[in-house]
Amino acid sequence: MIEGSLSLLMPAYNPGAMSRVAVASALAALREDDRLIIQDACSSDGWLDALPDDPRIEVVSEKDSGQSDALNRALARARTEWVGWLNADDVISAEGLEKLRLDGLVRQDLDVAYGNSATIDAVGELIREFSPGDVRLDTLVRQGCVLYSGSVIFRTEFLRDIGGYSSLYHYTMDYELFLRAWSALRSAPAYVPVRVGSLRLHDGTKTDSVPWRFVREAVAARRPYVKGPRLRVYGGVQTLAHALTVATTPLRATRIYRRLRHRS
Repeated sequence: MIEGSLSLLMPAYNPGAMSRVAVASALAALREDDRLIIQDACSSDGWLDALPDDPRIEVVSEKDSGQSDALNRALARARTEWVGWLNADDVISAEGLEKLRLDGLVRQDLDVAYGNSATIDAVGELIREFSPGDVRLDTLVRQGCVLYSGSVIFRTEFLRDIGGYSSLYHYTMDYELFLRAWSALRSAPAYVPVRVGSLRLHDGTKTDSVPWRFVREAVAARRPYVKGPRLRVYGGVQTLAHALTVATTPLRATRIYRRLRHRS
């Protein structure tokens, strides 16, 4: 294992043309000793044939039982000190990832580092930027999933030690992982205020197709960490806010909404 090396785990199934942008952004962000570990669920759209010839790309195509299983399979193959997660339709910033590595991944006791994120539309135009600030466990309980998986880096052994990605969750495995990880941290995570990853919102996203399942899973993920009346109140309010957020995701991805929001 090379000190400071990083793998980006990419689960995929028929990701289509957007995968080219995702892969290109990953390769632009990775160093020579890094890896892009693709776990493909036997796609039939031919996207694997279009992958560039790059020694940093490692591909396995086999059936899996869902995104969490795919991520765990990719995690088992990682031989780097750090790992991140990039969906095959999202984008990672080379400048942002490098700054996160230089300014964040510097402590020996560090388990997690994270940065800012953004949402983009189907053609890559910016929808909104997000700056999570200092995220603690009670922040995640009170405010929900304020982090984007493409902007969070884990020490590989730490992620394995806490059990990787939970197969019990199909829509909010990222939120459940953050709750579990933050409850097991040896020290405060490193936050670098620079955009690292961008989440693409389009017609094929899971948030758009099954929004209310996200809410149900988020409630279940949060439940073990809701201690005392104050957090119960915050948790209930956040559940309602989350329901409103996912229900309006298609609207917020439109250009008309962005123009109106910008004017206000």
